[in-house]
Amino acid sequence: MNVYASTTLLWSKPIPEVLAEFAKLGLYGAEIWAEQMNWHGTSVFEVERAQRDLPLAYTFHAPSWDLNQISINKGIREQSLRELERSFETAAKLGASNVTVHPGRLSVDGGWLEWHQEQQIAVTETLIKLAEQYGVLLSLELMEPKGKELITTPDEMNTLLEAVKGRFSVTFDVAHIPLHMDVVEAYLATKQISKVHLSDSSRSAYHLALGEGDIQLGPILALLEEATIPVVLEGMDALSNRKLLCHLHYLEGVRQKQKEGLYEVSGYQR
Repeated sequence: MNVYASTTLLWSKPIPEVLAEFAKLGLYGAEIWAEQMNWHGTSVFEVERAQRDLPLAYTFHAPSWDLNQISINKGIREQSLRELERSFETAAKLGASNVTVHPGRLSVDGGWLEWHQEQQIAVTETLIKLAEQYGVLLSLELMEPKGKELITTPDEMNTLLEAVKGRFSVTFDVAHIPLHMDVVEAYLATKQISKVHLSDSSRSAYHLALGEGDIQLGPILALLEEATIPVVLEGMDALSNRKLLCHLHYLEGVRQKQKEGLYEVSGYQR
């Protein structure tokens, strides 16, 4: 398993400091969040300078918190697209060729569904072309089934893939799968996965430290053990590194149990 970590796990620090910390912890790579660069006012040059002496691989997470590229408001649609294009350019400069982008959201919960679906297809076509222009891979994230999210099931993501002839890849987020569903079945049902976001969840919260939620993690971790795609530890920690260390401690415990033959091995095949 190629274990990366999201820079948001050390949100209080600027990206250069986060990358140095990840390298000390022996992580394979880092997923750099655009919002964190913006929050700390970190330039591309500052990140590039920090990268020079670090043995890390990189992926990128485009901005999402204030954007909606399928909003009914044309101005918001256009600005969202400009911000996403800027993230492709930044990712290319940082050698982070796999870029996660959130699909658009409904402007009104349950309203104008067909119109939003048509907009999502159109904007995905545009994003594909922009990603190709900057030499990066577009990876749309499978979202959690809440609020105004548009793409929340493997079937919905696969339908979008088919609409654009499979010309993007998918970020599969383990914590976004509802607790009543089998995570491995959802993973196997989702086409063209290029990256996994890994954290735990409960009935009341997403992106908890591994082992602190209610997901049955054994089968999906066993399946991912031999994966070559980035597996990104996720979560937001604005105060400390506790969540990151909990993630790593949990994975180390799993590996130790696997060595001792005490941990479940997945029988699923992809």
